[in-house]
Amino acid sequence: MSLLCSRDHFLSVVCRSFMGSIIALTVAAFCSLQALASEDLETEALPIEVQVDLYMAELTRLLEFEDNVGIVNLVPKIRALNINIPNALYFIEARALYATGDAIQARESLLVYLNQAGREGRYYQEATNLLLEVRALAAEKEARNAELLAARKQAQELAEEKARTLRNREVQSLLFQAGFPKTPVTGEIDGLTREALAVFQVRQGLTVNAEINQKTLTKLRAAVPSSLTCDTLANRPFAPGDYIKINDIDYQNAVPACNEAIRDYPVAARLHIQYARALIAAGRASDAERAIREHVEIGYPGAMHVMAELYREEGLGEDGKADYETVESWLLRAAERGDYMAQMDLYRLYANGAAGIRKNLALATRWLAAASDLDHIPASFLLGQHYERGQGLARNYEQAADLYQKASDKDHLAATLALANLYERGRGVEKDQDQALVLLIKAQSLGAEALERRIARLKKKRSS
Repeated sequence: MSLLCSRDHFLSVVCRSFMGSIIALTVAAFCSLQALASEDLETEALPIEVQVDLYMAELTRLLEFEDNVGIVNLVPKIRALNINIPNALYFIEARALYATGDAIQARESLLVYLNQAGREGRYYQEATNLLLEVRALAAEKEARNAELLAARKQAQELAEEKARTLRNREVQSLLFQAGFPKTPVTGEIDGLTREALAVFQVRQGLTVNAEINQKTLTKLRAAVPSSLTCDTLANRPFAPGDYIKINDIDYQNAVPACNEAIRDYPVAARLHIQYARALIAAGRASDAERAIREHVEIGYPGAMHVMAELYREEGLGEDGKADYETVESWLLRAAERGDYMAQMDLYRLYANGAAGIRKNLALATRWLAAASDLDHIPASFLLGQHYERGQGLARNYEQAADLYQKASDKDHLAATLALANLYERGRGVEKDQDQALVLLIKAQSLGAEALERRIARLKKKRSS
């Protein structure tokens, strides 16, 4: 018999400890069961009877100090010894679990105890009373856990859907740039996208299934580089963003850089468009037209816009003058296909008029609105000005405020100042000096000058 079971002082300590009677029974049960313990332990492990003695001594100490966390951690170790567990141990465990706030596991341990000990169990009454308390708490916790699980599942599904959409948009954007201008960049895989995928897979010698897979994505990424020297010198993005005007292109460096880029990445449409614009800047109109012709035929809106720039910048009309009617025709073709630069050029063309083109503010603002809908921030600001002033459309301060806010959120300086004015005067928005002050301080941080006196005046008003 083990040392733990043979010494009187141990039983006396057990009897004085918290729930001493329970542990006394548990110890006695363990002593009687040690002969049945498994002997298939690793050679370096302690004998099973020694492990039992140590654990029981530890359990006695934990009960004496009412260390419920320690009990919760210890009981699974006792269970792992692969010996028969006295019923009372499940009751001890249940009480400790309940005390540490784990109502669900406490319920499970109580059910095990009641199932094994039955009505004859010494702690039957205490166990049934505790079970009544625990059940309600366990049900509440399970309900909360179910809600959390559902929320996590929903969040995971949303994250997976977002990841799929982003991947689809990347593929569609790459296909758009790789010779398939009809591919919509929506994140939803449609028939046009599948058709483009299939053709691209054929051209690249891939398995043709019109599906997005890693091999196809890798080939697309390799075919369409993210950024090159050509982009730095002659940037002309398909989506709204910063671009380099033709007159500002360093054509002496841009022409060879873009020519080299095209040799390395022949399917990247933007490189052909940027090369053509660099040629226009160099005064090589006929070369620019030849460089862009194929992409015009394919249907690239950006290439059509380059054709408009050719007729406007290089005077391809009669007598070497700009042919604005032809410019308008090319701009319309590009703008109707969603090219934001063509839409902005149409706005300027109709807002100012030109040879053969009548000034038409209503038509101008229509194309300005189209560019704003594509999230071209300068277009949103300008459209806001038209609404504020009632130029080309009915005056609408609320609409102006919304557009200024949209542009200000993207740190557009002039829009931030314009929105501050509306808040200060209460036009289109509720008059709010505090918000006007916030916007003026933001405008100052964006680089606006000579605002000190105005900011000081608003601060003085707020403090008075």
